[in-house]
Amino acid sequence: MPARRVLIGAAVAASFVGAAVYGTVSFAQSINDDLRKPVVTSPRAGDVPAVPDPLRDACATDAPRNGPPANSAVSATDSTGEVKLYRVRSKDHVVTVPVSVTNTGNTRALYTVTVSVTLTGDNAGVDVDNAVAVDGAVTPHTTTSTGVSFTGIGSVPLTDMDVRVLDVRKQRCPAT
Repeated sequence: MPARRVLIGAAVAASFVGAAVYGTVSFAQSINDDLRKPVVTSPRAGDVPAVPDPLRDACATDAPRNGPPANSAVSATDSTGEVKLYRVRSKDHVVTVPVSVTNTGNTRALYTVTVSVTLTGDNAGVDVDNAVAVDGAVTPHTTTSTGVSFTGIGSVPLTDMDVRVLDVRKQRCPAT
């Protein structure tokens, strides 16, 4: 019986040694395979860049084509006429300013619009600014609509709010 245990122990030990040797050989082989692969040190023209390009990625999607809000009067525009704000709406203490963006240029563009709400009347002097980015690129000569929401205003009457376009940031999409 003791000889049998010695033989079993030797067989187990031999299998561990064999596995270790095989693992070492396999590992060395994988290192050699890695060394045979060419290393690209700089991207060539036409290669996909290794670093993500947020502008290119954002321009990959078109903004939905939809017109301005129905039955809503324009309350403010930017200096170019591309951005229009419409009558303020309120529901559950959230004030929403509908926004339409019309790309009058000849290239697709991304828009970020900053809207300012100034309270008048009993709450005079309170200014609240918020920005919204149009979801996707606006194609030339089309209009898309979105909205800017304000939650910190409270239950102020809509007539006591002065709304204006504070800033419009337009980024032209790169040609594809």
